Amino acid sequence: MTKLLKKALVWDAHAGLFPSAEMDLNILEDWRKNNVNYLSINVGFDEMVPDETLATLAPIKVSITRV
Repeated sequence: MTKLLKKALVWDAHAGLFPSAEMDLNILEDWRKNNVNYLSINVGFDEMVPDETLATLAPIKVSITRV
């Protein structure tokens, strides 16, 4: 299976993480280790107020700039 994953485009359109400023972004490393090429995570949804979504984005932005 690992050989197949290394050759294929692996796309996860929903990582299943609940969006919050406190979510542990280190878990995203699991997808990288398993050769996922594209991963989408939610940063907000209709029941969240804009301030909650922006608070969720802040640690993600910091994490992305470190990569």
